[in-house]
Amino acid sequence: MKILVVDDDEISRDLLEQLLLAVGHVDITKVNSAEYALCAIRETSHLFDCILLDIQMPVTDGISLCRTIRQMPNYRETPILMMTVMSDRDSIDRAFSNGATDYVTKPFDVLELNARLVIAARLSTDWKQRQKAVETDRLSEGFPADEIKLDIGKPHVIQDVKCVIDHDAMHNYLAQLGRRELFGLSVFAIKICDIEVLHASLTNENFITVIKDVATSCTLKMTMCRHLICYTGGGIFVLICGDSKKLNVEETLNSIAGNIGELSTYNPDDEPIDLTFMAGKVIKMTSVFGKNPSRLVQRATESVKLRELSRHADRASVPSTVQTLRQNRLTLLAVV
Repeated sequence: MKILVVDDDEISRDLLEQLLLAVGHVDITKVNSAEYALCAIRETSHLFDCILLDIQMPVTDGISLCRTIRQMPNYRETPILMMTVMSDRDSIDRAFSNGATDYVTKPFDVLELNARLVIAARLSTDWKQRQKAVETDRLSEGFPADEIKLDIGKPHVIQDVKCVIDHDAMHNYLAQLGRRELFGLSVFAIKICDIEVLHASLTNENFITVIKDVATSCTLKMTMCRHLICYTGGGIFVLICGDSKKLNVEETLNSIAGNIGELSTYNPDDEPIDLTFMAGKVIKMTSVFGKNPSRLVQRATESVKLRELSRHADRASVPSTVQTLRQNRLTLLAVV
């Protein structure tokens, strides 16, 4: 991989370089500030495959730099690993909510660092392959890219929405908390019901707009607690809440549904889209999930899928909470 290391401490930079060389990475660029990092990114003839950022730097810290890099189209999904001596919950939350892919603490453990780099290499390769596939579709005569339907079951990276992270970053985030035994958060999932029908009726652009609108509404209505949101595919959004005492799923879901009425969620014929939402059970992160945080996400998504299946099995039953809103010719049903 072609790696960019950004750290204001010369000793740390040199040590990290030696560790990277020891595990087989030889294409390394080292800089000591955010300013020089941006210069290196602009001037390189080949894109960096992975970026390692120290959080605590003067003038512009690593988190601010990460946020800036994420605004560059060529680095939307490039693995960014944050490096710091801090391992508290707040620091981890800030890093991931601003675009970090993973998190490495100092002093470096060579085995842990290598494990994180192996994951980064896989993510970088996946990102390149997706970009290549998109470009191939665009160049294919008589087969426009937008006619090739997005895979409904796969996660989609949502850009430019605060506190929204991608699928891999979410699992890395939960793994970091588990390793440090920082429990106490809650996870639940929200699903757009009958997503297959919606997906079939929309172009890729309109479908992505719907997904982005829902994510935007989620983050706008989750301000009562620290949170992260991830779209995991299949119309499912996983919401991670840092303070479960402040979490009321029913109120949150109704607020999200109401807010979407104010957004431009329309089909290609400029007609409003009817959306029905359902929420699963709240799953608390405890030591049981510490070694396998992926089970936490699995439990949350399974819960909301079961509730939708139950809804289909008994359409005549009255849902516990139904809120019907008609705003801008848009009708939504929020179901808990």
